[in-house]
Amino acid sequence: MKAKLYIGLLLLAAASLFLISAKTVVRFVFSMDDHTILPANSDQNSCSFDIDWGSQGSAFVIINWDDKGNYKSMDVLNKIDETYSANGKSLLLKGVTYHSKLISENEMVISWLGASGFTVIPGYGPVWGNSGNTSVLFVWDPVKKEWVDNGVVKEVGSIHYDDFTPVCEYLAP
Repeated sequence: MKAKLYIGLLLLAAASLFLISAKTVVRFVFSMDDHTILPANSDQNSCSFDIDWGSQGSAFVIINWDDKGNYKSMDVLNKIDETYSANGKSLLLKGVTYHSKLISENEMVISWLGASGFTVIPGYGPVWGNSGNTSVLFVWDPVKKEWVDNGVVKEVGSIHYDDFTPVCEYLAP
């Protein structure tokens, strides 16, 4: 669900490939503060009401070219906080950290690193978050014109919490 927005930001950074090709390495940081509505009963939101999703933080981007100016790779390290809000209540996912590596024009690996995005609902316990290293391969689908999750390629020491039911109960009217 969140990968589409992150990947969109990654592609924005990739657009710089055509603007800056004289150097072999380019580094820059950009900030993000984005909000979107996650529709009720959708792939992104299983609640019976809409959720306002916010993402705030920054990304550090490194783009590499070979000596002839040909694109080699792009790395993005993100550190963001996310909010899920509805009906006057909010949940904060603190410190969602991930690394994106664009391998080719149509392949990218996103790795969630360390303790990331833990969310605890008071009186319930942890509902979201992970620890360790989980890496997922995304492949560009030219028909759908979007990046598609192609499965986990690496998982080390990961503990996952990913339960939307208590989130819906907490944010409900």
